[in-house]
Amino acid sequence: DIKNCVTGKSATACAWAIVGLIPVAGKYVRPVARGVRAIGRANKVARAARPVESAARICSSFVPGTKVMMADGSQKPIEEIKTGDKVVTTDSATGKTSTESVSQTISTKGDKKLVQITIDPHAYTLAWPSGKRSQPASTLLHRPADSKGGTVVATATHPFWVAGDIGRWVKATALEPGMWLRASAGTYVQVTATKHTTAHHQRVHNLTITHAHTYFVLAGETPVLVHNCGGSVPRHRTICDCANGGKPAMMRGPTPKGTGLHNLKIAEVAGQVTDGNVIAGGGGLPERAFATPGGFLSSRRPDILVERPDGSLYGINVGKQAARSGAPIKREAEALQDLENIGISMYFVPYN
Repeated sequence: DIKNCVTGKSATACAWAIVGLIPVAGKYVRPVARGVRAIGRANKVARAARPVESAARICSSFVPGTKVMMADGSQKPIEEIKTGDKVVTTDSATGKTSTESVSQTISTKGDKKLVQITIDPHAYTLAWPSGKRSQPASTLLHRPADSKGGTVVATATHPFWVAGDIGRWVKATALEPGMWLRASAGTYVQVTATKHTTAHHQRVHNLTITHAHTYFVLAGETPVLVHNCGGSVPRHRTICDCANGGKPAMMRGPTPKGTGLHNLKIAEVAGQVTDGNVIAGGGGLPERAFATPGGFLSSRRPDILVERPDGSLYGINVGKQAARSGAPIKREAEALQDLENIGISMYFVPYN
């Protein structure tokens, strides 16, 4: 281990060498050794997660034929929109509606997980009273039995703005009947059904909007607010260049956990999970706590918790790594170890 450590071949060997040199009783060495084993496993999961990290640059999208609400009130299929075209946009934080230019168009093709969202255009509400967001302020109008709801088809990870007591961006795959989507008139329409499918060799399209990072797509004849390709966290600053590969510039404010960069990376990685559904964390859902008896801490919360089609779970943690070794720093390694010890397979994606 000393030889491998000195030659720089193994960060884990360095740590084991240090453990071997500590002339202390086993009860003091054991926690150190346990942390070292976590670093070794964390190196493995870091390597496994690299494809996830590189794939995170790909954005969620809509199928061809999806209509976008333009600044002049017209509707245009998303695949026909060009850079410089102006669309209607709304700031999800302030509710301010304006028009913005399209700065980039995105098109990809491949196997896609799609969600068809059906909304009831005749069931709407004007607003939620302050402090009672779960209760609509206006009377709901129920659609006639022979009326059909509007639909829109998005990739599973595309964020929609959900109002009411949720009040955040929710991926298409997590939308449920009864949720309320923001419409362009400042009203809200209700989701009535979702249908999940997989399409092979499917072409999909997305847009990047200059400042607000949102636009409206039509579900039938009703425009609903969606996020653009340019970061998964709302409230980008006007100098933000994340859509062009630059560093994200976010408005300052409280974050649920960690730094803005930390949360941005979590949302980015969660948005590219393809082998299951994100059921907790991921920047859009509450994290799930697991008891970790005998661990470094008594409980842990994976940054992203994924459920595969067979019902099995795995987690992804996002954090910092050591500059030289590339291994997760101590607290990250300990978290991975605690979760793996209770049977949850863990992956690690660094962001520094």
